[in-house]
Amino acid sequence: MSNGIRLRHVAVVTADLDKSVDIVHRALRLPEPFNDDLANQFATHNAVFALGNSFLEICTPYDDGPVRRYAEKHGGDAGYMAVFQVRDNAAALTRLDELGVRVIAELKLFDQGANMLHPKDVPGAMVSFDWAEPYGSWRWGGPAWSGRVPEHPAGGITRLEVRAVEPRDSAEKWGRVLESEPRDVGAGEFVVEIADAGQEIRFTPAPDRNAEGIVGVELELPDQLVRERKFSVGGVDFAVTGVLTPAHP
Repeated sequence: MSNGIRLRHVAVVTADLDKSVDIVHRALRLPEPFNDDLANQFATHNAVFALGNSFLEICTPYDDGPVRRYAEKHGGDAGYMAVFQVRDNAAALTRLDELGVRVIAELKLFDQGANMLHPKDVPGAMVSFDWAEPYGSWRWGGPAWSGRVPEHPAGGITRLEVRAVEPRDSAEKWGRVLESEPRDVGAGEFVVEIADAGQEIRFTPAPDRNAEGIVGVELELPDQLVRERKFSVGGVDFAVTGVLTPAHP
């Protein structure tokens, strides 16, 4: 059995939640997003869209907290967090401990949990390792995804671009936790592949620490969902690069 690691969820932060939701709706034919009350733990309002089998979370801070401080450090709108799903949470935590990667915050519910990793151990962007039971479900996506896998369109996230001051170092550290050896693709850029999930993380050079973070997301989605193949939300450029047939459950 594979380790089950896959990029499941990307979070961005923006000063204008309603405007960002409208941008997504203009670009993609999607239902209304889910507003997660758990976001209040981080002093944010949010909206979560299902993108095939992946998720986009848009956050707006309303009070002081880690999300607001991250946004201020990165100039307002910014890519905030990459959330990876693991099949076995206990095994993942054991491996992170063996690698010396610190977990700075944990959230445990009966069917899903999150482990936020220390940004100095996995630099370039915030990273969380989450689990869900059953594996295909995703409570953070809303009631339809809580403890079950609803019928849903095909596709999801295929590539993430992370800008880092030291892209080689970031790629090596992400590669360790993702169990994948980074590949040098030239021009100071490096790629970490998640082969079982058909995904990759590309690390590109940043001019300074404040410019670090998630800056690009590529998607594959059914053509009938797509109005515009390119749009930007929270300082992150999204591109639909592939068209798929309807999904399996």
